[in-house]
Amino acid sequence: MNYETERIGELQNIENVLDYGRKLERPEPLDFTDTYPEKEILKDLKHLQLAEKRIEDKKGKMSPFEREVADLNEKRGQAFEVLLVDQVYNGEWFGPEAMPVQTSRYDDVLRGVDMIIEFDREDEIERVALAVDASTTSEIDHMERKIKRNIRRVTEDFWPLEVKYFESQINDSNGNYFKGELKGLIPIVIGADRQNADRVFDIFSELISLEKRNNKELRDERRWLREKLSRHPIQKVFFEQVEVQLQMYKSILSEKGKDTSEVEDLLSIVSEVSRMKEDDGFSSGEEILGDKTLDNIKIISRKYLP
Repeated sequence: MNYETERIGELQNIENVLDYGRKLERPEPLDFTDTYPEKEILKDLKHLQLAEKRIEDKKGKMSPFEREVADLNEKRGQAFEVLLVDQVYNGEWFGPEAMPVQTSRYDDVLRGVDMIIEFDREDEIERVALAVDASTTSEIDHMERKIKRNIRRVTEDFWPLEVKYFESQINDSNGNYFKGELKGLIPIVIGADRQNADRVFDIFSELISLEKRNNKELRDERRWLREKLSRHPIQKVFFEQVEVQLQMYKSILSEKGKDTSEVEDLLSIVSEVSRMKEDDGFSSGEEILGDKTLDNIKIISRKYLP
């Protein structure tokens, strides 16, 4: 297969995933007039508009080739986010208790959070959740900027991570669903390098295409692809990424004499799910030969580990 043919197939898969992603609901700030004053929401939307204009102005200064690369990288990142949301829910990539929630465009652009993964723990009094920054960019300098920012958000009191427009998918003991601002979140970068992301897109895009056809004769093939995704070993990469970042936070917080209980709770949950997934076994038909994003997250995080 030559480069152009491969690239066309890659773009088709990404576009197919993005088209599927349009059916996923994400919070709209104007649906929160029962939570915030409309004037405040409109002010936030104005800030979002200005931020998006700055992004477009930056792209406008690029050469046509640089713009094409930037647009493709952005699409790949958005498709990866769709894949994560779908498979955390349908494939139980973070276990049966995990519930993914896409963030609003406001929280995505201005607060750097693509999705929230809530964990439905009946014995927990407080909400247990991860704030996820989904990434298909594996360059170490880019990853280090993200992780250093996250360290400040976790360890410095003046810059906690908050998501403003959030609506939980998990009800409390009274049957109510939380709606409003989540504060003091633990941010995590979850990613895959281009090679591994595109390999998973191949499977996901094929499943999407088969489900669009809704042919009964293809039911077994659809079931097989869903199983293949739910047992895909890319999950092992994500578990390692999350665990090493949580261990890093725990180490830094301990050194500063700060409370580590929330980080330890999340670490316990993720480690438990990881062990459960390992016991169930991953798909023998797929293999991860190494992931640059994971390698770089380990290199950066281990600078802070004892």
